[in-house]
Amino acid sequence: MIGGETKVRKKIMAISLSVILIGVHFSSSITFAQEGDIESNNEQTQDESSTSELEVDNEQLSSEDDELIVDKEDVIEENAIETSTEDEEKINLEDSKIEDDTEEITETKSLNQVLHTASNELKNGDRDQRVVTLKRNLAKLGFPVPGNGTTLFGFETEKQVREFQKYYGIPVTGTLNMQTENKIADILKTPLQNGKRHNDTIQLKKDLEFLGYPVPGNGTNVFGDDTEKVIKQFQKTHNLVWNGIADEVTLAKIKELKSAPLSNGMRREDVKTLKENLAKLGFPVPGSGTNLYGNDTERKVREFQAYYKLPVDGVAGSSTINKINSVLNSPLQNGKRHNDTIQLKKDLALLGYPVPGNGTHVFGDDTEKIVKQFQKAHKLIQNGIGRTLAKIEELKSAPLSNGMRREDVKTLKENLAKLGFTVSGSGTNLYGNATERKVREFQSYYRLPVDGVAGPSTINKINSVLNSPLQNGKRNNATVQLKKDLAFLGFPVPGNGTTLYGNDTERVVKQFQRAHKLIQNGIGDKNARKN
Repeated sequence: MIGGETKVRKKIMAISLSVILIGVHFSSSITFAQEGDIESNNEQTQDESSTSELEVDNEQLSSEDDELIVDKEDVIEENAIETSTEDEEKINLEDSKIEDDTEEITETKSLNQVLHTASNELKNGDRDQRVVTLKRNLAKLGFPVPGNGTTLFGFETEKQVREFQKYYGIPVTGTLNMQTENKIADILKTPLQNGKRHNDTIQLKKDLEFLGYPVPGNGTNVFGDDTEKVIKQFQKTHNLVWNGIADEVTLAKIKELKSAPLSNGMRREDVKTLKENLAKLGFPVPGSGTNLYGNDTERKVREFQAYYKLPVDGVAGSSTINKINSVLNSPLQNGKRHNDTIQLKKDLALLGYPVPGNGTHVFGDDTEKIVKQFQKAHKLIQNGIGRTLAKIEELKSAPLSNGMRREDVKTLKENLAKLGFTVSGSGTNLYGNATERKVREFQSYYRLPVDGVAGPSTINKINSVLNSPLQNGKRNNATVQLKKDLAFLGFPVPGNGTTLYGNDTERVVKQFQRAHKLIQNGIGDKNARKN
């Protein structure tokens, strides 16, 4: 039975081959006939001869086909008798499988066609109705393509697509691919554009106003003509694409500027606060306090930075703002109470700037006034805030010198007078020219470096002489020897030569000093004893 089927299949293949050959000959004959209209009569005669031969061949093939058909029918008829029901079912199953395979191939082919269409990019040189929509959308987004908006995807379209892709940070291909289409769609459906309402519009308007771009109105959730106009102004100022849409690039710029350090050229509402604070601290910016950070603001910021020993760049960065806030929050300013104010008042009094009152912890008008006087005298910023502690501490411990006012200048003058170097005047806290002159005399007399400054060595020497046991009112065994020495030199001290250094001893010592042209202080110091 299997051999019969094979025989049938071979004959069917032969018949098919014959039909193909007949078709080829027939097609050739038609072609030759069409071309024969322009050929010569001799060529027509050859065609007719060929046609006769073809007809003879066709008759032979037809005769062979008939024989094959008869043979096929005989075989089928013979096999039909032998073919069982089981074989018929097998054949039917095979035929069904072939049909299923054919359907699967057809479905796969259709799917591939769909996928191919979906992934098909528009590129330079293409014509497609989608190009019209693309151009229209690009124009809305601020990337207009020159021309009449035709279906042609040309050089200008590619150029604008590239600009769009670059601007929004997607791969720059110059083609309309799926990612580019999606990005265009996302921007076009944003609620932050003209004609739409959204709660985010309220915050957007607040942010724009903070950055110096107020939108007229009450700050509603409507994104109208005014909002679009202001957005375009903002975009233009910051070199963005002017599409009037609060797209991702615009929002990112707004976010950046909200937190950026204030610098020259910026407009922001907190520039007003900066100017107010600088004025409080003694660095007033000329003008009416607008939101513009201009040259004058930068100059004052630089002055502030230099004064407080910050890096000087003219930018109100975090370190500068923190310093401003630190000074402004000092408890040592008008209207506040703090225990440090008590010590401040003591220090100011020591430096010759007494605050009227009882030295309480209240920092009032009088304290502010005295602080400003102190700041002016020492060429500091006159803001009346007690953040001059560094200067106060410096002056408290600094050597006394010409031009200074300090309470211990009074003590210095008293001590110099005791030692025979009397400073003219009423003994004020001013270390003036007369004080400096007497200090120089003292230094010279006791063989110290002469600079007119009451530094540590000078003060120590003054204290050393003042603490000598050989002076009025003290007792010391050295006084006994002093009296003997004075008597030996012709300056006897009345009495029994006791350890007491009294009035008589002081008087005789002064006589001795005057006779030998020494400072007449009545103290038995080394200079007196050496002579």
